[in-house]
Amino acid sequence: FVAVLPGSMVWHPEPKSLCWAWCQPETHGSTPRPRDAAALPPNPGAHEYRNAKSLWGHKAFRLVPVIYVGPGVGEMVLVQLEGSKVQIRTKPGLLLEWYEGLLVLDALMRSSEQCQWLESLAGRFQKERTQRKNLSASLYVSKKLLTIAVTGPQFVTRE
Repeated sequence: FVAVLPGSMVWHPEPKSLCWAWCQPETHGSTPRPRDAAALPPNPGAHEYRNAKSLWGHKAFRLVPVIYVGPGVGEMVLVQLEGSKVQIRTKPGLLLEWYEGLLVLDALMRSSEQCQWLESLAGRFQKERTQRKNLSASLYVSKKLLTIAVTGPQFVTRE
């Protein structure tokens, strides 16, 4: 399921495989635009705006089911929106493997606070859950993450 491109230390899904992309919240049928959930707000004003509107977590980001197409220009990759011919460019770090995305959806579905994009994926999630019988984070960690270390694009330290 995971490929590493020559000269690259970033994993990429196999071509034509299903995965999830982190995107901005939907705005009335617009094409999803990738958004980095780990990125810090660009300035103090943007940070204050997000605080005032509570634009964090699943209110500021959504998962979109996509099909991995392949490498794009520079560090970008191409993905195709599932059920559409629309392709978008994104950073490979904004992609989640299919199973990992299901684990994120499972955690969000269990939370008391729902949102529109999450509700729109509820049917798809239930179908996947029925097919897989049991979603197991510990199984995912033991099979996939024990040999991978990934950090976000920015991090804050005391130094």
